[in-house]
Amino acid sequence: MHTMPINQEKNAGAEEEHMTGEAWAAFIDAELQSTCKAYLEKPAFLLGHSRTEQQTTADYAGRELLELVQNAADAASEVGGSGRVLIEVTHEALYVANTGQPFRRGGVASLMTAHTSDKPTRAARMIGAKGLGFRAILNWSEAPIISSGALELGFSRTHARAVVAELARQNVEIESSFSGVTSNLPPLLVFPAHGTELETLECDTQSQGAGRVPAD
Repeated sequence: MHTMPINQEKNAGAEEEHMTGEAWAAFIDAELQSTCKAYLEKPAFLLGHSRTEQQTTADYAGRELLELVQNAADAASEVGGSGRVLIEVTHEALYVANTGQPFRRGGVASLMTAHTSDKPTRAARMIGAKGLGFRAILNWSEAPIISSGALELGFSRTHARAVVAELARQNVEIESSFSGVTSNLPPLLVFPAHGTELETLECDTQSQGAGRVPAD
């Protein structure tokens, strides 16, 4: 079993902390390209991920705020100290901000693909050992937005439907699974929006209920 030396792990983490917006955009685009390619090659994955997201969201109902605070505590533990959390409710959105470790590439990847978080390997230090808790927020909002360092990304049902519609044009099985006559919903977290796409996403937040989750 290969383990990364502690100093090497710290250096890798420091590099991620200083990722630019352009670096994040390139990473997210590569992840999306890989995801869409996998769905076209194995369409059943898309339906399975849709159902898994809905089930996990339902399983975490009633834990929405707790899960966000636990994530904040985990972010604080990675840099040392108890950390701080700010929770603000307005007519337009719920804001949850915290100090601590900003999002890393592994964190974004685990949002897009459930059960891939590295938290279980760090369970001794982490409260949220499963890495699934963020999905609880989908009980409150279908348009969460994440702001963490140079990272800005968001999600919406409209955006997810647009991506799946494009995949459906290329694959008959996907078209059948997500046509208007079925009750299947495209998974939200699999398809993050970023860059100029976020401008369109702002319109969705007004109608779907926004939940901004900054992390600095």
